Amino acid sequence: MDGPADGQVRVDTATSGFDTMLGVYTGSAVGSLTEVASNDDWDDATSRVAFAITTGTTYQIRVDGYHGDTGTINLHLHRVLPPANDDFANAIVLSGLTASRTGDTNEAATLEAGEPIAIGGVPAGASVWYAWTAADNGQLKIDTSTSDFDTLLGVYTGSAVGSLTEVASNDNGKDGYTSSVTLAVTNGTTYQIRVDGWSGFTGTINLHLRELLSGPPPANDDFADAVVLSGQNTSRSGDTNVNATLEVGAGEPTTVAGAPAGASVWYRWTAPLAGTVTINTGTSNFDTLLAVYTGDAVGSLSAVASSDDAGGLTSSVTFFATASTVYRIRVDGFAGDAGTINLHLDEVLPPPNDNFANAFVLSGRSAARTGDTNTGATLEPGEPDTVAGEFGNVSVWYRWTAPVTGAARIDTVTSNFDTLLGVYTGSAVAALTVIAANDQRERDRSA
Repeated sequence: MDGPADGQVRVDTATSGFDTMLGVYTGSAVGSLTEVASNDDWDDATSRVAFAITTGTTYQIRVDGYHGDTGTINLHLHRVLPPANDDFANAIVLSGLTASRTGDTNEAATLEAGEPIAIGGVPAGASVWYAWTAADNGQLKIDTSTSDFDTLLGVYTGSAVGSLTEVASNDNGKDGYTSSVTLAVTNGTTYQIRVDGWSGFTGTINLHLRELLSGPPPANDDFADAVVLSGQNTSRSGDTNVNATLEVGAGEPTTVAGAPAGASVWYRWTAPLAGTVTINTGTSNFDTLLAVYTGDAVGSLSAVASSDDAGGLTSSVTFFATASTVYRIRVDGFAGDAGTINLHLDEVLPPPNDNFANAFVLSGRSAARTGDTNTGATLEPGEPDTVAGEFGNVSVWYRWTAPVTGAARIDTVTSNFDTLLGVYTGSAVAALTVIAANDQRERDRSA
C-alpha cells in the first residue's frame, strides 16, 4: 500500500474466519522491516491497527494466524479523516448553562505545533477542542462520562494553542476511566475545552457541561437551619445544594463516607417509633453524598450511617432508628458537586415476632404460616449473629412445643428471599442450644 496523503489509516481483518494477527511495516526487504503498528486481538479474534501515514510511503501489511492458525482472510483498509474540531481554531462552540455533545470522536485527531503534549502531567496525543463562554459568574462542571475510552480533559484560557493557561485538568474521574473537572468561571470569559486520550487513545466522546450560577446559599445550608421532616414516610423534591457551603469553622466534617464534600444542606427528623429506616437521594441530578448523625452541634456529631454511591451517583443509607431520637441528615456533593436534591425517607417497623420473647406460637403435628415477613427485623443483644455458619441480622421467631416424640421437618419453601433457618432449645435468646440449622436446600434458596 502506498500512502495517498498525510493522515491516518485504519486496517482490520474483521469477519475473517480465524484468529488473526496483523502487522504493518516499512522497508523493501522482509529481513529489514521497521514495524509501524501491530495487533493480535481487537474484536474477538480479529485484528485492527490505526496509524499515521506519510504521502508516498509504501506500507507492507502482514496477515498471520495466532500460533499458525489459518482460515479465510477479509482485509479492510480505510482512510480516516481527522475530526472537524481536531485543531484549536476549529473548536466546536458550546453555549448555555447546560450543554452536551454525544457521539463525537477523537479518532485520527492529532496534536498541533505548540499544543501541550500532556494534560495534567499525563501523556496525550489525540486532541479535539470545544469552546464555551460563561454568561455569568458561577461554578462549571465538565465531564466525559459514558465515553468509551480512557479520556483526558483539560480546560484553558487563551486565544492561541501555543500560549494557553491551564485552568483545570483531569485524567480519571470516579470511574477510573473517564474524566471530570469542576472550576469557578467568570462572566464573559471564554474557556477552551480539550478532550484527549491517555497516551493517544481514541474512541467515542460524550461531553457534558453544566454551570451553577453564583447566588445566595439554600435556606438549610447551616446545621441550625435544617429542614424538619416528619412521619414514617416523607419526601422532599426540588431542593438544592447550589451555593451551599461547609461550616468548617464550626467543625463540620469535610468528608462523607470517606469522600471529599463541600456543599452541604441539612434536614432533621425525629423517629416517631423504633424501626428500620432507609433514606436515599434517588433521582437527584448530581453526584450526591448522604450522611446521618445524632448530636446537637455540627462540630460534635456522632455518625450513624453514610453513603457515597449506591448504584449510580445517588446515595442510600439504612439504619435502625430509636423512637424519639433526633437524626441529623446531611446531603452534600462529591468534591462539592451540586444540583437538584430529591430526598426520600421510609421507616419500616419491626414485625411483631422480631424479638425472641414475642415469638409466634405454632401448635399441633402440622402447622404453617404464610405471608409473614422479616422486613425491618433486627438482632437482639446476645442473639447469635450466624445461622448455619452464615451471617444473618433480620431474624424473626416462632415457638413450637412437640406434642409427641418423633422426627420433625421445618422448611421455608415458597418464601421469596434467601432464607436462613435455625431451631434451638432454651428460654433466653442469649443462652440457646442449636438443634438444627440450614442455609439452602438443594436447587433453591429456601431452608
